[in-house]
This record gives sequence, structure tokens and C-alpha cells, in this order.
Amino acid sequence: MAGRATRPAFHLSAISLVSSHPVQIGPYKILKRLGAGGMGDLYLARDSRLGRQVAIKLLREETDSEGPRDRLLHEARAAASVHHPNAVTIFDVGEHDHQPFIAMEYLVGETLEELIRQKAPLALPRKLEIMRDVCSGVAAMHRAGLIHRDLKPSNIMVGDDGVVKILDFGVARAIGSPGRPGTIIGTLSYMSPEQSPRREWRSAGRSVTSRSPTRACRGGMPSSSRRTAEGDRTA
Repeated sequence: MAGRATRPAFHLSAISLVSSHPVQIGPYKILKRLGAGGMGDLYLARDSRLGRQVAIKLLREETDSEGPRDRLLHEARAAASVHHPNAVTIFDVGEHDHQPFIAMEYLVGETLEELIRQKAPLALPRKLEIMRDVCSGVAAMHRAGLIHRDLKPSNIMVGDDGVVKILDFGVARAIGSPGRPGTIIGTLSYMSPEQSPRREWRSAGRSVTSRSPTRACRGGMPSSSRRTAEGDRTA
């Protein structure tokens, strides 16, 4: 569509101009390199078996520690456990040259963050539709026993077809599972008060919705929307 950018299901925090890329990753023919995140590179590929385009997230070769590998596979398992129109769909996982990859649906559209920054104010009916779809996707995650932990406008895709998708399950956690003591995960601008490392935020008693993606949809982006806590979502 003219004037609209194509975006992968995995939103990029940094775009790379490096042109070299694998020709084939597993059964997927690589069409082009889309960019890079904190842990991996992203490619547009074609699945010749089913005749569809997919987004491939491949862990970088220089990333040889177990942490990023575990996080990538965790992201795939978490997203694959949620079957809902408002959550990104994972098609496959595998390895390429001993590095894990995820194959997921390739989405065309813009993130909610981009929509808010470029086209605000959204019409009230559209805002309500987006909020409804985000809540529906989150409810599906909770039914599957998962908490996203980094829900924010840059992790919400609004497709050219109008469908809203929740992205990036890299720090999702099972409901009831213990976290690492003293570790804060997520983006500061979108944390609930009880998660915040800043005492003045907690003591202010702000509601969870005061810095939620739906609040951003209604009133614009906070100035600190890109600040993240430990476990920074840079990929």
C-alpha cells in the first residue's frame, strides 16, 4: 500500500544497513534482511512449502551465551502457547549453523507507537477498537497462563488490514512462577506502580492504566517511553 511501511511481527529497535545475509535458513528462502534487534537479525523469507512469506528471527553468531538462546526459545514457546487473532503467530523454530531461529507471521502495518506519534489524535472509535483488541489479546495470554511483562505501544502492531497484534514475548512469564529476586523486567513508562523501582512512583499510588498502552492511545506517548529497566527490551 502506497505510503505505508511494511513491518515484521517482531518490531525492530534498530535498523541495520548491512546487506549480507544467509541465502537459506532451514526450509526458508531469504528474500532480504529487514534489520536487527538486541539479540538477533530479522529477515523476510519465503516458505516455498506453503507459498507464504514469513519473518525469520535468527540469533547472531557472536551471541554464544546460553542466556540469549534461552530467551529466544522462551519467546517462541510463549507466543506459540497463545492462539488468538490479537497475538502474533509462531510457525516454526529451528537451528541454522548452530544458531536458533524463529519463523513467525510477517505483518504489514505500523506499531501503535508509530501511529500515535505520526497520526494522533486517533478517532475515538478507532481508539476504542484498538483498546478492545489489546485487552482481548492480553486476556488470551492470561488464559494460557502467561503475563507479557512488557506491554507497550512499540510491542503492539496495527496491521494495514486493521488487525491488532501483540508482539515480543521474550520476557513473558508463567503466572505464579517465581521471578529472580531484585530483578525488574519491563519498560519504566508502562510498569504498574508495584513493579516500579522508583519509590515516589509507588507511593503516588498511580493506577496501572495511567501508563498503559491504552492510556498512551488516549493521550499520546510519554516522554520516557523508550526507557527500560533491567531486562531492557532492545530486541
